[in-house]
Amino acid sequence: MVHIFSPVRLCRRSLLAAALALSTAASAAPGDLDLQFGADGVVLVSLGGGNERFSALLPEADGSVLAAGGLYSRNVAQTPPSGYDLSVVRVLPNGELDPDFGLDGLSQVDTGDDGDEAFALARQPDGKLLVAGGLDSGAYSDFGVARLHPDGSIDTGFGEPDGELRRGYARVNIGPTNFINDQARAVALQSNGRIVLAGIGYAFADGFNYPCFALARFTEQGVLDTGFGDQGTVATPASAFQVSEYVTGIATRRDGSLPDDRITVVGYVFARSTALIRRYLPDGQLDPDFGVGGELILTESVVDGVRRGIARIDAAVWTDEGKLLVVGSGAERGFVFLRFHADGSLDHSFGSDGRTLVKFSPSVDYDEPAALALQGDGKILAAGYASMAYDGGTRSADFAVVQLLADGTPDPRFGDGGGRSTFPVSVGTDAAHAVAVTGDGAVLAAGRAIDDDFQGSGGAMRAAFMRLLGDGGLFRDGFE
Repeated sequence: MVHIFSPVRLCRRSLLAAALALSTAASAAPGDLDLQFGADGVVLVSLGGGNERFSALLPEADGSVLAAGGLYSRNVAQTPPSGYDLSVVRVLPNGELDPDFGLDGLSQVDTGDDGDEAFALARQPDGKLLVAGGLDSGAYSDFGVARLHPDGSIDTGFGEPDGELRRGYARVNIGPTNFINDQARAVALQSNGRIVLAGIGYAFADGFNYPCFALARFTEQGVLDTGFGDQGTVATPASAFQVSEYVTGIATRRDGSLPDDRITVVGYVFARSTALIRRYLPDGQLDPDFGVGGELILTESVVDGVRRGIARIDAAVWTDEGKLLVVGSGAERGFVFLRFHADGSLDHSFGSDGRTLVKFSPSVDYDEPAALALQGDGKILAAGYASMAYDGGTRSADFAVVQLLADGTPDPRFGDGGGRSTFPVSVGTDAAHAVAVTGDGAVLAAGRAIDDDFQGSGGAMRAAFMRLLGDGGLFRDGFE
């Protein structure tokens, strides 16, 4: 059984009251907690695992939202159940799971091993759902994509053969050996129905396997498309000698489409304070019309006392005007936004000379984004975590949401009047990994939070939702 419960306790109520007192926004203003959702705007979801989380959101027109991540397996054939499954839930506007989706609101894909997890969601034109992430193939994970019917049931006409039917999922290893963990972190659809995954693969160099930008493409039936890249996959050589490069996402439009079917992939170089953007042609070759030879290598610098650039990109989207918006972080330890023209040149009309920084905490503390979304009116949402202190006590992290106007300035009508909204989901470490504007105009953030009431062995991390009020009556995500 899926456990849905409120994390509200006496200690959390005290923190929440302090957080609300810090806000200068009027009652029931955009960025305030939606108190009609769950309990005090927050819901935790658990199947009994100690490290459960949501990593992707996909809104629906009726105000419900699909959320994907990794929840503990409820495979009844295992006694007791073991490990984690690629999991999708459908949460209603009041915070309850939709009983008409999957089984009691939950659909899971289980490869039979213990490390399956979802990181991305997309919807096909026929309403079927694509769920991408890491699917185990023995002791190691591979790029994986599963397909569900709109009701959450697994599509047995998709993916790997299984007798006369199919398993509903497909996997591919991207690397020199099978003994590595590669994972898809993003999924997108090309106009011909082909399914593109991007994530972390591996390349062999100088006697070692290094993480690299990797892509794979599947047909509509879930078969690896050998006409893409090198027999269906792409593993891009590193930008420098002996570095590890990590993909964080694919930039799409608000409707999930890819401009001209070209694939824009973002990420960073580990421990090098370097962010990466690569754009690929529809067939998987680097796009010579973007950046330098298809890539932008971004670093931070200080020019005339003004900080420029970015050290890491965590998410990106294409605006309706054809510009590329990214969010990430750097030495300032805050939410950093940059906007680029379609050719990769910086858009100096955005924010302050192309860049906006939003901080929640003092300069020595970390506030870091993880997700980005565009609204129908052009406003920008980002979510992650902020380091906050209440009543003189230091907390690890809270869910944090930023809203900017379309020009890159903080929205004065949102949250604290500076475009910021943060609330404690628990007294432990909380972080949002995904954000979406719901069909009824609210803002939903999803991620992970500590269960304050947990007692016993194992971890206490639960999948978590926090819902904030949006601009009343304005359906900003294209559902107008």
